[in-house]
Amino acid sequence: MVKKITLLMMAAAFAMTIAGCHTGQKKMSKEAGEKMMAKKNIVLSGKTGGIVGTPEDNRPTRNINPATGYPVRCTRDRWIMAAREGKLKVSPETLKLLESRKNLTISSKTGEIVGSKADKKPKKVKCKYCGFPEGSLRQRIIIMEEL
Repeated sequence: MVKKITLLMMAAAFAMTIAGCHTGQKKMSKEAGEKMMAKKNIVLSGKTGGIVGTPEDNRPTRNINPATGYPVRCTRDRWIMAAREGKLKVSPETLKLLESRKNLTISSKTGEIVGSKADKKPKKVKCKYCGFPEGSLRQRIIIMEEL
């Protein structure tokens, strides 16, 4: 009896682990990924939390995450939650800007939020993969989304 219960519990835990790896972990959409990799400025919407011009921005979910105030699993919501959990290391200034309710522009040259301290002092070393400055917000997001 104990063996059956143990096996049942192990099977349930295994099933949750497999399901957990794929449920709720929405990666960037194809359009958002293309916009992130393009050598153009991108704008994060202050209303929908998505990258302007993507389906995520045009058709946001109605469910709002009470912790962030943005639609659940939108780009800004995922970035804010990752920063709060320590998965995405950002400065307090960058986190405050992400949490603000205004449109944000992420620079194509520096990879940082336009107007922030990090944007004014860009890093010189470029990432071989994406071409953005090594350690910039945009470069780290691209790498994080691909893991």
